[in-house]
Amino acid sequence: MAKSTGSRFSNVPRSHEKSGGLSSFDGSFPGATIRLAAGEAIAAGVVLYQEADLSAYPASNDDDDSRDIVGIATKGARSGGVVNIQYGGPLTVQSWSWTAGAKVYVGVDGALTQTEPASGYVAAVGIAISTTTILINLG
Repeated sequence: MAKSTGSRFSNVPRSHEKSGGLSSFDGSFPGATIRLAAGEAIAAGVVLYQEADLSAYPASNDDDDSRDIVGIATKGARSGGVVNIQYGGPLTVQSWSWTAGAKVYVGVDGALTQTEPASGYVAAVGIAISTTTILINLG
């Protein structure tokens, strides 16, 4: 694997580096990130899964085909563009208002919710560690 020029991570390609800021989200995401092709237009903050075509799509608790969650979009992306996805660690968004200590679930159409779904599949993506931060844990 080639080194990334100017990177503080010696053997990590730029597409896998931790990110330091967002232009379309009012927060920070110092956790682990990946980049995938967007299979459709994707908004920041949407829970994503990876389809067989290796593209990211919004996960939905009412769609069994979207159970393979890869993380949360940290920026929006156009269909066919590159979407930044955080799959672990803390994610802070100043406009969030979570109940600290409660789980955060996948809702319909990739929405994040603290209400455990009554139907469909139940997938927790993490836990709120403050009113504005969730700790993403897809395990």
